[in-house]
Amino acid sequence: MTGKPRKNKPTERDQPAGQSRREEIREKLIGHLESDDYRPSTKSEIARHLGLDPKERATFRNALRDLEESGKVTRVKKGRYRVGSHSQPGTARGILDFTRRGKAFVILEANSSGNTALAKQGERIFIQPRASGTALPGDRVEISLRKVPPPVWMRHAGRLRTPDEMHVEGRVLSIIERSGKPLVGTLRIRGKFRFVQPDDTRLPFNLELTPPAKDEPEAKSGDTVVVDLVRWDQPHRPPLGKLVKVLGRRGDKGVDIQSIIYRFGLPLEFPEDVLSEAAAIHAVVQADDLTDREDWRDRTVITIDPFDARDFDDAISVTACDNGEWLLAVHIADVSHYVKPGSALDKEARKRGNSTYLVDRVIPMLPESLSNGICSLRPDEDRLTQLVEMRFSATGKMLKARFASAVIRSAKRYTYEQAMEVIRPVVKDLTATPPTDPVEAMLYDAWRLAARIRRLRFENGALDMDFPEVKVILDDKGRPTELRRVDYDESHQLIEEFMLVANEAVAKVVKESGKPGMFRVHDDPDEGKLQEFRQTACDYGFQIGDLTNRRELQKLLKRIRGVPEEHALKVGLLRSLKRAAYAADPMGHYGLAKVNYTHFTSPIRRYADLIVHRALGKLPCHKPQVSVRTPTHDGMAEVAEAISTTERVSAEAEGESVRLKELEYFQRLISRGDERTFTAVVNEVRRNGVFVELVNEQIKGLVPPSHFLPGDFFFINELNTWRSRRPRYELRVGTKLEVRPVKVDFESRFIDFAMMQILKPKS
Repeated sequence: MTGKPRKNKPTERDQPAGQSRREEIREKLIGHLESDDYRPSTKSEIARHLGLDPKERATFRNALRDLEESGKVTRVKKGRYRVGSHSQPGTARGILDFTRRGKAFVILEANSSGNTALAKQGERIFIQPRASGTALPGDRVEISLRKVPPPVWMRHAGRLRTPDEMHVEGRVLSIIERSGKPLVGTLRIRGKFRFVQPDDTRLPFNLELTPPAKDEPEAKSGDTVVVDLVRWDQPHRPPLGKLVKVLGRRGDKGVDIQSIIYRFGLPLEFPEDVLSEAAAIHAVVQADDLTDREDWRDRTVITIDPFDARDFDDAISVTACDNGEWLLAVHIADVSHYVKPGSALDKEARKRGNSTYLVDRVIPMLPESLSNGICSLRPDEDRLTQLVEMRFSATGKMLKARFASAVIRSAKRYTYEQAMEVIRPVVKDLTATPPTDPVEAMLYDAWRLAARIRRLRFENGALDMDFPEVKVILDDKGRPTELRRVDYDESHQLIEEFMLVANEAVAKVVKESGKPGMFRVHDDPDEGKLQEFRQTACDYGFQIGDLTNRRELQKLLKRIRGVPEEHALKVGLLRSLKRAAYAADPMGHYGLAKVNYTHFTSPIRRYADLIVHRALGKLPCHKPQVSVRTPTHDGMAEVAEAISTTERVSAEAEGESVRLKELEYFQRLISRGDERTFTAVVNEVRRNGVFVELVNEQIKGLVPPSHFLPGDFFFINELNTWRSRRPRYELRVGTKLEVRPVKVDFESRFIDFAMMQILKPKS
């Protein structure tokens, strides 16, 4: 940009008159909330009661936010406000969750811990055993905070920097808001007594049921049922629930996945008004849609996606310039053209937050006519896109970027496997002669550019956290027939690098504009947790330095690439790092080593990306600049918190659906007498056996002492090791085994294995 810098328009904070009016609104607000007839109300309800002019809504929201941050006003159930703070000194608020092993923690929410120096937003606070009261996973709770000596398990894990370091723990004081999600489990009937065993292994209790009502569905003992919580106010008594739905017999087709859908509160159907809006959208691009769009239909543009993908968000085009530079065009489905702010489609997308990819189905963020239809960049069909075109130096450094609306016609749809077959020669040798086919030749150029970008990214400190995934293949009856390993090869890396630079380019211009935006952030890790992970890596036999030094972390990740322990260690590292989330402020991304980062490249399946498309379209750098309503900074923060939650819920549901089918796969092997064996690595040693992870299948389980090899094994507590007398073997973290599944427990979600061979004996 040239010319004089533009002066920022004065805000109400800069203007004495605006400040005076703000104080006036603040006093009216407090007076209303303190009145005898006031009942907790939403932000909109309060504004209407005060009779505020629409132009004063921003002033009102700022005043309400200040009162909330100061603790004079508190947000309670369903976004309603009341006078007084739930968070007294030394307390905070957040969402309660549990690990599979029963450890409880609370993720602190925004503006909940400003009155204490013990913790900050986003931090995970460990809840003392039996200190969660009657709170359930997903409940919004108030907790007290205090510094105490760390528990034994934390000291032994090497998590503390110094022996006398104190540890912050919490205790649930009250439940601000129940999650509202139903509970799912197996009905048991003992005479006239009925109870439900929850599917959720984090819940250490059964649910008692109310007496059968006239409208209660008929259910038999052993059925999988859905239960609404009626009451749980005494932690030493079981919760009381009402049976509301029967899903079927465990083992019947689809019942296991249905139970996950209900348990996690995933939406099954779209409301009628949403479907009506979707049906009104043309199934093909119209002439009017092309106004002010760049026409890329005669250029080579392709998509690369998983073999079973149906929604194609992104397409690419690469040009090698004569001067050694590169042009990369990243086209992203223009969902914002069809989904307008405030529409029924938009409200439902915001509510869902993202698509959820279960093992046998997709629960989409948008109706199928959009997600798999007019928005999906299918080959040989005109599609509207948002374009980020970037110029790179010969070494892969981004020089500049431009942004525009466009129309494309994808020349070809590649699966990752097909793309890998094309680029395999150039992956081995960057100087390989390209094919004569122009599309395949472009793929060669694409990898040459991606390889340069990738090298620079890791030189700048990015962490290599990618590893193969395991895909469960189902037959037409929903039964698992194969656990297929999908390697994260160069075809995946190619697309990843291009999406990362597009996201980075968009984040940079949105941040520099000073306008409200949505960013993807990843905080720096806690040093104590890195110390704990360092000890774990040492247990596996890796000698490493101080992992708070990013270069040491990169060295370790490079050393474990391709070894049997890679998956277990990378998962362990992920758990040691903080969870990435959405935020209204650009705070950088630790894992990617990027100052500017957002999500822009998947608007069909993520609401964050749709918001970012709108924010980008409003900027002068976007051609054409469009007029569209986007949230204020406070509104962005509210959306960010909501969609970070839906993302977390979806990830848990997806993982649970895969886990169930993996268990079923091994149960079927056992049932038909299949005695195939699997290579495993010991990742934890206890008195009750050794916990292992299958190297290729990435499944965890237990080898109990009763299924050890013959050899008179005994446990050495000080060394955390099992040792045999004859022959002399040691079983400790990192030991390689050959194992066979012998028992599957669906209730505990666990597999027992028998030890068949010690592949890497340690004496």
